[in-house]
Amino acid sequence: MTAAEESAVAKAVAASIADETGEQVHPAVGMSPRLKTSFKLLNGQDISEDQVRGKLLLVFYWASWCPVCKVVAPRLHEFWQKNRARGVEVLALSSDTDVQSAFAYMQRTGYKFPMSMASAAQLDGFMAPRSLPTLMVRSKLGVIVNVEEGDITAQELRQLLVHL
Repeated sequence: MTAAEESAVAKAVAASIADETGEQVHPAVGMSPRLKTSFKLLNGQDISEDQVRGKLLLVFYWASWCPVCKVVAPRLHEFWQKNRARGVEVLALSSDTDVQSAFAYMQRTGYKFPMSMASAAQLDGFMAPRSLPTLMVRSKLGVIVNVEEGDITAQELRQLLVHL
């Protein structure tokens, strides 16, 4: 399947689900965003498009003050640890205004997935989240195939493996 075909399928599936649930299709579904350039993570390392190309990329928008984010983050971290070797990558982008708050939270919780500040990330085509937490799922072909807003269960995370 090509990226264009996957984009069309993602839009059609999202439209079908929206018809059933009455929810609107997230405008990012079907887009093919890229990381513009290499940028710094909170741990001092860099991340670039080359590092995530061909992987299932979960872009997680969160904040240290967000109570639902505090529920979803440990689930996401566990999911990433179990599936990283299969080609799942996470990029957690903090919406905190203070870098120290985000870094302290990361240190306190022991999360190891790549984290940066949403304001520092060089994301070409990724849309800003409408709410927190938001998880944008970019397929191995680079297409946003799903956007989850709010609480995300462990079961919903496991269902993302169909995109591998």
